[in-house]
Amino acid sequence: MTPEKRINASLFFTALLMIIIAPIPLSAQSTGYDQVYADVFSKICLHCHDSHLSGSSRNSAPSTVNFDTYESAKASAQSANIRVQAGTMPPPGTFGPLTSAQKTLFQNWINSGTPEFSTPAATGPFNLTINFSGMTPNIGQMFRLRVVEQSTGSSVKDTTIASLTTANFQIAFPKILESGKSYNIDFYIDLNQNGVYDTPPVDHAWRLTVSSPTADVTLAFSPNSSYTDIKYPSDPGPYDLALNFSGMNPDIGQKFQLRVVDSASAEKAADTTLTAVPGADFQISFSRILKARHSYNIDFYADMNNNGIYDPPPADHAWRLKVSSAYGKATLTFTYNTSFTDVMFPVGPGPYNLTINFTAMTLHIGQEFQLRIVDSSSARPVVDTTLAAVPAADFQIAFYGILQARHSYNIDFYADMNKNGVYDSPPVDYAWRIKLPDAYRDENSSFAHNVDFTDIKFPVFNSSACPCDLNGDGSLNIVDVIKWLLDWREGVQDSCLDRAGDGHLAINDAIFLLLEIKNNRCPEQASAHLAGATQIYTAVTKAEGLSRSDIEFIEKMMTMMNLSEDEKTAFLTALYESADKSTLPKAFSLGQNTPNPFNPATTISYTVPEGNTAKVTLALYDLRGRLVRTLVDEIREAGAYNVFWDGRDDSGRRSPSGIYFYRMKAGDFNRTRKMILLK
Repeated sequence: MTPEKRINASLFFTALLMIIIAPIPLSAQSTGYDQVYADVFSKICLHCHDSHLSGSSRNSAPSTVNFDTYESAKASAQSANIRVQAGTMPPPGTFGPLTSAQKTLFQNWINSGTPEFSTPAATGPFNLTINFSGMTPNIGQMFRLRVVEQSTGSSVKDTTIASLTTANFQIAFPKILESGKSYNIDFYIDLNQNGVYDTPPVDHAWRLTVSSPTADVTLAFSPNSSYTDIKYPSDPGPYDLALNFSGMNPDIGQKFQLRVVDSASAEKAADTTLTAVPGADFQISFSRILKARHSYNIDFYADMNNNGIYDPPPADHAWRLKVSSAYGKATLTFTYNTSFTDVMFPVGPGPYNLTINFTAMTLHIGQEFQLRIVDSSSARPVVDTTLAAVPAADFQIAFYGILQARHSYNIDFYADMNKNGVYDSPPVDYAWRIKLPDAYRDENSSFAHNVDFTDIKFPVFNSSACPCDLNGDGSLNIVDVIKWLLDWREGVQDSCLDRAGDGHLAINDAIFLLLEIKNNRCPEQASAHLAGATQIYTAVTKAEGLSRSDIEFIEKMMTMMNLSEDEKTAFLTALYESADKSTLPKAFSLGQNTPNPFNPATTISYTVPEGNTAKVTLALYDLRGRLVRTLVDEIREAGAYNVFWDGRDDSGRRSPSGIYFYRMKAGDFNRTRKMILLK
């Protein structure tokens, strides 16, 4: 093929010139951008050479289109043989390379006019490179850097240079940045040489950021005086907390309670009670309670009305202090003031009662009414109830001992307007939600009828087609829940296991089954010989044919179901024939983790033998023998235990793939096993 007949990648520039200054020797004299785009460019990509060739053949194949032979270009494009590339397209009338300006112009046109030519966004992970220069004043000093994901606060990567040896250096981390995530790159110079981070200007610290990377990232940094307090962790933690109170004269002699709560999980880290404030100035300290990068609320109050429990201000005086992203010992100072905060301090450990008062429900008198309470953090159902018919315009529903301290709940309920026996989204049925944040005492909620409906997605489950007697023994009790759990573990495919009616199986379904039996909502409970709610704890027989692994699995699942003491007793009776006859281990043991290899989490089992109470330590180490995580460090009574490892170290950072060792020490018992984390 002659050069004039070859497809020349100067197509666009030649086309523009010829369209403007000369007749085009084509059948369509008016061919312009739209026609060129439709005929040629919409059918080709930003790669060069014939697509069906490879190697040396590909490199020697024709790669350009001469606009004078536009018809050939059009035909070639239609047969999908030809590819063009901006970097090899010569300008009009020549076969030389493009200038930078021409390349930019052509590429901009491609990007704006033919979006299908744009390079697809990469998903990562991407490399991160940081080039440091001009660090001469810091030569000989310790340098520490870490990359932190902004949304979670978790450390992705870190490094330490014990002593800088050069003013210019580079730090590179391969494949650590993910698309759609943003990062802080925090680093500091240990200017005072005490080995830990101190807030600037004592140490010099800076922060760089990366937002939603779409490719490898390279950053440059030269030292400056625009320091940032990056709160670099001084050690893995946990850390101490010291609180200094002053000017507390109005509260001297009064009861004073304080607690430290993880603001993300609402879990209590520590608490204390002073029977009487000792003086205007005093201190409260806690040792090693703050986890690295966790944030906390420090809630406290003075019992001004002397009734022994917390009451919202101004009845009692209450305040809140905060610790954000703990990175070392925290010392806070508080001076008495009247800017009170309702800290909702728990009245006793819970669980608490809940009463809901309904008013003006005249429209729904005689209609079926269903209500359920769901823990909003875990999405686990706590309790539910059904009224076959709303009894009156004003009525009350009460539950006793169901609210856990500092937990939040959704109270979902609906009236069956179309009388089909199941929930339908509003306005077919009328449905509402009451939110109950941070339970801390017996709660009374009030609801007056309104038309501000909420689609609560109340579970639809055809109980008439799905009996509760899963093991077919003619009774309804805990043994049926055990059968559900074992079927779930074995992956049995049965729509009747989906007791919540939400389309997937989870531990929640076992709880729903338990509630159905307790609340007399099983279709079989119309038969007198089956155990009803009053018999669920007394009519339990041993679950037959369970292996030791079955029993261990059921015991582990029991810890996830928030069972009452009666329910726990019933489970133990089903497993061991007696609530008092648990099969206690006969020796210390450390089991192999399961699964293994694993990603991202695994379970480790261990036992403490009958007749022993021992201090148990279970710790994880990497191949170099460095401590990664302490999982257990406390007194344990006789029994079988399971502990979960989420793949993170004591600082909350995700551990890399590799081989790890876990070692259990208890008295004279010392055992080590190996596990593999694969990503």
